[in-house]
Amino acid sequence: MRKSIMLGAMLIGLLSISMVNADFVLYDVENDGAGWDGVTSGLIKDKGWDFNELNDFGIIGFDGPLGSAGNADAGIPAGFLPDNVSINAVPGNDQPTLVGVGPSAGFGNNDNAVLANFFAETFSIDFVGGLPKYAVEFKPLTLLGGSVVDIIVTDQFGVETVFGDINIIGNDGGFGHTWGIQAINGQEIVRIQIQDNAGGGAEGISGSFNTWSVPEPASASVLGLMACGIMIRRRR
Repeated sequence: MRKSIMLGAMLIGLLSISMVNADFVLYDVENDGAGWDGVTSGLIKDKGWDFNELNDFGIIGFDGPLGSAGNADAGIPAGFLPDNVSINAVPGNDQPTLVGVGPSAGFGNNDNAVLANFFAETFSIDFVGGLPKYAVEFKPLTLLGGSVVDIIVTDQFGVETVFGDINIIGNDGGFGHTWGIQAINGQEIVRIQIQDNAGGGAEGISGSFNTWSVPEPASASVLGLMACGIMIRRRR
């Protein structure tokens, strides 16, 4: 079941807008960095990654899923991605399922990108294990397609929320607009998918990718007790 929020394509330079539904909030990080900093300030930043730290991908197809084991063909070393992340294209019936595209390939992207290799597939990032994800920041991308994508977020119950026609053009006019997703009302982010239904391009992510979690309940309880102890000492 999908809950859809379909909005018109967002224009570069407009005031930042956050799109909200019952489970998730989509933030325009590029136009409201201070607001996004406020959202993530009380969370724990997990290990992220930045594809630009690697050599220019050029253009290379490789088999998914892509995870902490890396991929030698694409020049992605083991340990570069966190061990609770799995990137692939779905349904993934064709091989190779993924493609790395660097700026030197001439498709207009300024950052290294990992994309679904076939236009009929959907790019997918799954969080498998580890602390629950309550905020995610990334740059969605489509090449040889349009200037917008659909972002689909799945919660821990398997319910999908669709944010439609999301701008991928940065304020500098190039590919790479930064967006953030916040989980609210007790929901967790377990999967993010990117589709390019309008332009039929190869969709994926470019540049950096960051996630935030909250302490485990036991850790949170310990922190709460410590805070209470500090307050009692101060009162005495």
